[in-house]
Amino acid sequence: KQKEKASKIIIKDFALKDLKMDWLMPDEVVFTDKPSSSAMGSAWRLNLSKLNFDEIVPPGNGLMIKWLKDDLGLKFQNQKSSLINWAGQTINDFSFMVLPDKCVLKSDSLYCFLFTPTSPKTNWPDDYLQKSVYTEDDLYKFNLNNLTAPELVFDAITEEKIIDATNLKTLGNKILFINRYDNLLYSLEISD
Repeated sequence: KQKEKASKIIIKDFALKDLKMDWLMPDEVVFTDKPSSSAMGSAWRLNLSKLNFDEIVPPGNGLMIKWLKDDLGLKFQNQKSSLINWAGQTINDFSFMVLPDKCVLKSDSLYCFLFTPTSPKTNWPDDYLQKSVYTEDDLYKFNLNNLTAPELVFDAITEEKIIDATNLKTLGNKILFINRYDNLLYSLEISD
């Protein structure tokens, strides 16, 4: 006979709903509201060993976060993009739009598919997430020690390819992504 495992209540009256959960470390979970420009979203960290529950990103519209590694995350909130640490503190504000789902970290380099927004009437990130807006992306490489001068890695116009990249992953010396225009999986070879 197997022993029944007892469940344990960690937090009573957990009023947050419809959240994204990210495990940062074995004993830390971050809860983030689903992104919408018409709703205030924030991020909360739960430390399972200490049972601390702290807000790490204060409320703002359209919050999107992608946790990278080595104490880093990308945040898009209130139409602005920044690199943050696990405590939610800003390390760098970008002067251009960087959507977290279009980036991946490899070694000491941050690779992002960047685009130029074409319409000032676009409701970011809602229109993008609902696929009423598509972007035309080029791949750039940021050195984490110099985030202001990205290096162009892949120019879609030169390659005669239209890309709206999402769901980036690394595999060896390749970046894998889904192109939202055709829903196919692509790879681009990169060098460190």
